[in-house]
Amino acid sequence: MKNYSLMILLWIASTTFAISNGDNPNTNSSETPVVLSSKKVKPTDDVRFEAIAGSTSILITNAVPIKEMRVYDNHGRLIDTYKYLSEEYSYDTSALPIGKYAFNIQVADHVVTYIFEKK
Repeated sequence: MKNYSLMILLWIASTTFAISNGDNPNTNSSETPVVLSSKKVKPTDDVRFEAIAGSTSILITNAVPIKEMRVYDNHGRLIDTYKYLSEEYSYDTSALPIGKYAFNIQVADHVVTYIFEKK
């Protein structure tokens, strides 16, 4: 049950990617799919997400400023939100209990998600 919300997050991301690439997972359906909106999901290597060895920090860097960063716990609850960060930001993980966390980082017009596990 711990990883249930994390699995939902990953399923939504993979479904969004499949739809944006024109893949229709339900090919036997007689219904015509209705697209409410679409946006091309593009992978990016610009955002770097690194756990700093020997410390309780995560270093997040990008070529341009980060518009917003949201941190979700293992149950899908929003635990932190930061807006308008510089190109390099250090997130302190010392207050986080042991578990998995999803970091949604919005730069320009796309969102990049990283999973961090605190042991």
